[in-house]
Amino acid sequence: MQRLSVGVDVGGTKAFFLAYQGAQVLSERRIATGPGFTQDDLEQEIASFVGSLPRTVGSIGVAVPGIVDSQQRVVACDVLPALDGWLCSIPGVKTAVLNDTAAALEAARQDFPPTATAALVMVGTAIGAAFQMNGVIATGAKGWAGELGYMPIRALDGSVQHLDSVAGGAALLKRSGLSAPELWARLAEGDESLRAIVAEAGQALGLALATLLNLLNPELIVLGGGTLAYAGYVEAALAQAEQWSFPALWQCCRIVVSPHGERLVARGAATAATLAA
Repeated sequence: MQRLSVGVDVGGTKAFFLAYQGAQVLSERRIATGPGFTQDDLEQEIASFVGSLPRTVGSIGVAVPGIVDSQQRVVACDVLPALDGWLCSIPGVKTAVLNDTAAALEAARQDFPPTATAALVMVGTAIGAAFQMNGVIATGAKGWAGELGYMPIRALDGSVQHLDSVAGGAALLKRSGLSAPELWARLAEGDESLRAIVAEAGQALGLALATLLNLLNPELIVLGGGTLAYAGYVEAALAQAEQWSFPALWQCCRIVVSPHGERLVARGAATAATLAA
């Protein structure tokens, strides 16, 4: 009997668990995380999810919002600092631990042309990116390429800040003083002051997208992550990206929102684990 594949997307506010049998989704689960979420918490939640499944698990992929080394150890995870140093080890099960944006790229590239030059940008609590150049994944000297959230950008007050601090989901909630559901609701009601805050964040992301586009000349940029759901965010980002991109490079690139929604990262993590040696 075919063993199950499990993918786990560990984010700054929630974790999403997904179990596949072949191409069919068998089970999924969501839990809350947060800055105090620990290595023990993660291992217990993985064990709980695996224990709830009706069949044997053959592989588990875990995607985290941080830097992972060649031994699949979490080197640094700024939104979940208690995961620093974590190394996944489950006897008898193939495992893979990788950056969440790298996992998203693993899933998204299944829909790319084989030789595509493309970028994947995840906009959640924080912001990250991953790249495929002429069909080859570009990982950087230590496999850490893609920390787009650390791109320096000049904020409205004139200070230079990291992109995460201006355009990330955590920054939006901090500036608005609202929870995510409250912000969604107020935006739907047409609150103009909040729409302006969201537009400013989207514009900052747009500058980062223009930078990627001008440097890498991709034919495709795929966007994913929950922050994209805030009304007006994507539109502001695309308008700013077009304004600051070299026109010829803009013309030959498509920017799309991933159709896989919240399953994107967990799907890629499960794929990476299945492919692990």
